[in-house]
Amino acid sequence: MKTLQLPRLFFPANSMRASLAVVLLTIASSHGAAAPRVYRFISTAANTTDHSLTVDHPDFNGKPSHRLIVSQYSVGVSNPHNVSVLYNHATQRWQIFNSDFEDISVNAGFNVMIAPASKTTSVTPQNLDGGLAFFQTQKNNPEANLLCTHMSNPVPILNGVAQPNSIGLFFIPAGSRHPSIASRWALFQENGEPHVAAAYNILDVTKLKVGGSLISFRHAAVTANTANGETVITNALTDGKPDAVLFVQHFFSQGAAANNVDEILGVRYSDGKWRIFVQDGDDLPVTSGYMVVAFPTVTP
Repeated sequence: MKTLQLPRLFFPANSMRASLAVVLLTIASSHGAAAPRVYRFISTAANTTDHSLTVDHPDFNGKPSHRLIVSQYSVGVSNPHNVSVLYNHATQRWQIFNSDFEDISVNAGFNVMIAPASKTTSVTPQNLDGGLAFFQTQKNNPEANLLCTHMSNPVPILNGVAQPNSIGLFFIPAGSRHPSIASRWALFQENGEPHVAAAYNILDVTKLKVGGSLISFRHAAVTANTANGETVITNALTDGKPDAVLFVQHFFSQGAAANNVDEILGVRYSDGKWRIFVQDGDDLPVTSGYMVVAFPTVTP
């Protein structure tokens, strides 16, 4: 059984990156509380070059202030690589790229959310405790549902910071750390590698609603619903709804036998059910927890 690992922080040799990341720690969303918008993009020969897919859409073009959340979904082709986002200021286009710089396969699918309410959080010495990079969103609420996406260049003067590892969320229990740190959510690297001075978009979806109904929930991968590298979701928001747009985030639960999930995840629809699956076919750890958001469909 693999348990939560707590590495230390590693800053790249470029000290400018580290100092800029300290500044980024204080950045909050400058947007209002506009509703999020969701889209699906599929890699093609026309929009994808090597490891990068360029988003060419009027809702994205020329809009560097967007905060994006991304989850992968499968239309039959897997992309076993973690992805990040960046804004190309030269072309004024957003890009989704494989964080390990391996090529994106044609017909790989991506769910993308424009999330005005999200906040940018950086990993710095000021918010690091062991391998946990804590942040303020939903402090004191272990039942919160959150999503996380790595943002490579959160400010134009910051060169992209690579982050190829899977990122999980962990709620630091009260009494387990200094009071200034405890009872907060934190980022951790699933494989136990040291953190890098990277920035992340964090979105609180706990009370997110569509049509007056909450659209976030938690899913537990257990023996009864998990096999062959995937776990089957059973929920009224997703059952029998192939047009639903899902975003998922692993979190390390407090329960017995909880596991890290050092895997590249995606979602796919089959036989009336949505499933969280491992992109390269590895086993999905049983007794693992996931935060899920399910929009009824893409933004018109």
